[in-house]
Amino acid sequence: NISFGESFVGSPVTITNSIGEVIYNDRLTNENGHQQIDLRKAKPGIYFLRIQGKNISEQRKIVVE
Repeated sequence: NISFGESFVGSPVTITNSIGEVIYNDRLTNENGHQQIDLRKAKPGIYFLRIQGKNISEQRKIVVE
């Protein structure tokens, strides 16, 4: 699960691997700013989640073991 503020609802969410390949691309659709993203099929490694709101963006590092 990921959790962002309500100001990010409808914003694009992108997850890339360590070499920049996009493995997930969608919009944050849950009205309360929470979204579940299934990474069970992702290979172990480091990934970067980016979300772009109207006047703000955020990036988080995800480690899949």
